[in-house]
Amino acid sequence: MTILNLQASATEDDLSIHYYSGESSWVANVNFHYIGHITGNSIKHGGGLRFLNLNIPKESVISTAYLTFKSAGNYSLTTVNSRIIGELTGTPSAFSTVANYQGRRGTDCGGANNNYITTAKVAWDNIGAWTTNTEYQSPEIKTIIQEIVDTSSIQNLVLFVDDHEGRSTAVDTTSRIAYGAYYTSNAPKLHIEYISTSDFLQLF
Repeated sequence: MTILNLQASATEDDLSIHYYSGESSWVANVNFHYIGHITGNSIKHGGGLRFLNLNIPKESVISTAYLTFKSAGNYSLTTVNSRIIGELTGTPSAFSTVANYQGRRGTDCGGANNNYITTAKVAWDNIGAWTTNTEYQSPEIKTIIQEIVDTSSIQNLVLFVDDHEGRSTAVDTTSRIAYGAYYTSNAPKLHIEYISTSDFLQLF
């Protein structure tokens, strides 16, 4: 069994975007990871996180995986709903522009198609209240990572956590906001436990 504990460590590995209805466009957020609905003009918040140097061999078995966020404030309005989805590659690049993000995340945020995301997705819905500087864990996401590793080894990993579908309640500040990679020690974390083919061979 191999256990990984990683953090998004650079700003280019953490891009958060939302739909700004005042200009009918998708725009980037800065420094924080937002989920949900902020105001009538600032909606469908979410973003992508890239984790480096996982080095998980192809066809490993993922036994558990989850994300951890540290809250950047006190948030309690409901209901905040989101999806967690993976980018279907073991060698994803850093994020560069909003257009780059859209092309990778797909049609929920203005991308042309959904060719580059996992079929597996996990609903993180009815997110409870958050308190400043407290850590919160996502639901189990091993199915997402398993889909990727069944296709290729995973050197780096991108996960999207967002409400780009706009399923949160459309009331101002119905959101959850976490520290992004800019805040190095408070950046989002990823925990994975897996068994590789070599691990299996050692059992026999």
